[in-house]
Parts: sequence; structure tokens; C-alpha cells
Amino acid sequence: MHVRVLHVLATVDQGGVETWLCNLLSRFDRSKFQFDICYYRTTGDELKECMGSVASGVFAIPVEDDWRGLLHFIRSLRELIRRGKYDVIHCHGLSFIGVGLYCAWRENVPIRIAHSHATSEPARPVAHRMFLALAKHAARRTATHRIGCSGEAAEALFGQGCLSKGASVLYCGVDLAKAASLASPMSKESLGIPRSATTIGCVANFTDVKNHVFLLAVFARILQYDGGAHLILVGDGQNRLAMAKQAAMLGITDRVHLVGRRKDVPALLSTFDVFLLPSLTEGLPIALLEAQAHGVPCLTSTAVTREAAVIPELVKFLPLTADIDLWARAAIMMARPHSDRDSERSRRAFEVSPFNIDRGVSSLTEIYSHNGAGRAGTGTLVDAPPRDSPFGKLRRYP
Repeated sequence: MHVRVLHVLATVDQGGVETWLCNLLSRFDRSKFQFDICYYRTTGDELKECMGSVASGVFAIPVEDDWRGLLHFIRSLRELIRRGKYDVIHCHGLSFIGVGLYCAWRENVPIRIAHSHATSEPARPVAHRMFLALAKHAARRTATHRIGCSGEAAEALFGQGCLSKGASVLYCGVDLAKAASLASPMSKESLGIPRSATTIGCVANFTDVKNHVFLLAVFARILQYDGGAHLILVGDGQNRLAMAKQAAMLGITDRVHLVGRRKDVPALLSTFDVFLLPSLTEGLPIALLEAQAHGVPCLTSTAVTREAAVIPELVKFLPLTADIDLWARAAIMMARPHSDRDSERSRRAFEVSPFNIDRGVSSLTEIYSHNGAGRAGTGTLVDAPPRDSPFGKLRRYP
């Protein structure tokens, strides 16, 4: 008999969490588990085909940013849950996951997983912030399992000290087998870059939190020290055109390679001499993990959790308040050609770490197989929420 699991997440866009989820679900025993996926933001669908290959159904329930749209989303999600007769609802994100968990609670789903993947929300209007605070409260009240992709991500949703009160950490691991199958070295020349050139790389969608504005400023300073350097930017998003314009304004367009979203990221990593990620905020940047797994030195901001330093000697953290010159000189000093890397050692370090995706499969298999009582692997069942409404003492309607 299958355990029926519904994953609720924002998008099926090609982001870190979405790619991790695709890789994760592909490793489950399909004779024991049936997965469905529901997403509510239609910004892109690059991974929809992949999601469809690992899930029985992929459902879009778009949510509009007003109360009517929210109520429509709640009604539609409850209907999907009722029709699917799910044993588990696994919600990914931050505050908004409280809405999905509320729907699961109303439909008496026994296992309700709140999985935090971020440490803060982007800037929003006051009304939106008030609603998200309410949704966060609902997530805390209705979840049977409270999980963060890092300790900081868990505390962002469940509060300080949550890890001593039943919450737990489940790291978004790297699929080492898949990475190895895609990791045939790529030449710099294939990207129009001289073999001897220093290459700075970044894998991140073009969103505000990834801080590409700062990254380009750092690279412009790097060129003052190493005039032959090149920058490879992997990803896409709403800020891509603006970043292309900024590169032109800085006069560095011929040294910046915007290669878009790619399925061969492990191969591209072989062209990076250093990975640069100056994020404003992060839950756990999976691209940073993948870079380390391939032996690439990484320079990142202190906004990234220290838990992401799986191989400490490969990772350096700098505050965003530090001078751009310090960032540029650090990147140059860390740059290491592919021939000088011990990629096999890096791979072995990941195999025995909590960041091996097989650890996540094992932990979630135990949680999903549980009937909603007691402890289950990495996730811990917290005290069951009271049967009154998680939003307060509201009357329950059918």
C-alpha cells in the first residue's frame, strides 16, 4: 500500500530547492510511496517535466495577492487534499507554508510537515507582513513535524531555541551520483574564455537576495588586479536584464558571460576557479554545496549560514559591509585551477556528511512511513496542536 504524499511549494522553476526536491524524490522506492506536487506561483516551469517524472501528479493552484485569491487558493487546496486522501502534506518555504498546513489540518491529514528553506522574507507592504506573521503562527500550531534546511532557517520559522523543543534540521543534500554523471570537465574555451584566464563563477537566479549588483562591482574591482579575468553567471530571473545593463555601464560586458539556466551545472563548475556568492540572505544555498562537492573554492557572505561550510578549508565568509577591495583580493587569492583540486577528496567528504542526499531520503522515508505519533528520524513529532483554529478561537466551518 502506497504512502500518499503531497509536496506544496511556490514554484517549479529551476531553483535550488526545486532541483533538490526533484533529485530527492527520484531516489524513493516508488512501490512504497506516491508523490504529488502542488505549486502556487507560475513564474516559470523549467522543472515541470522533471517533477512530472518523479510525481504522479503536478497541480498548479495560482494564488493572487489579495484576499479573494487567497480564499480561492485555500478552497482549491483543501479540495485537492480531500480528493487525494493524502497521508502526508509536506510544505516548503517560509511563512506562507502556514496556509498549506492549515488546509492539511482542516482535512485531518495525520502528518503535516513544515519545512523552512529561508531565514527571512523579502521586503513587503505592511498588510502582507501582517498576514505572513499570522501564517507563520499557523505553521507553528498545525505542523506535526518542524524542519529547517539549516538551524537558522528552522529558527526563522519556529523561533529561537526551537531545536531544543522538537524542531530539527534536514539538510538539502547533493545528489553525488547524478552530479558525477554530469561532471565531464568542460573547457573554458567552449565558453569563449582563454584557458589561462581566471574565472569567477556564480550559480544563482537573478533575484534581489542573490545580490548580483554587489557581485558585478566586486568583479569590476577584480579586473583592476587581474585584467584577464572572466565572470560566468549561471541562472535567470527578473533582474537578468538589469545586470546586463550594469555590466555595460561598468564597461565589463566582454568579460561577463550570462549563460542562462543550465542542466550541466556540474560540468560548468569545472570552469570555475572560484565560486562567488554574496547573498543578502539564504536558507542553505545548494549551489554552494555543489561547488564544494566538486572541490571549487567558495567566497560567500556572512549572511550564509556557517553550516554550509561542509569543507571548511574551501569556504571563506566575508561581511557585505567589508570593502569591495577586500572581496576582490580574497577572490583572487582563493582562485584555484581545476588541475590543482582534490575533487575525489571533496566527494568523499560529502559522502559521509549530512549533505549526502541519501541521508535526506532515509530520514524522510522514516517520517513519511510513520503514522503521525512519536518520533520519526530527523523530523520530530511535536506536541499535537489544539483542535481550535490555529489562527485563534475561530469557529470551524466544514
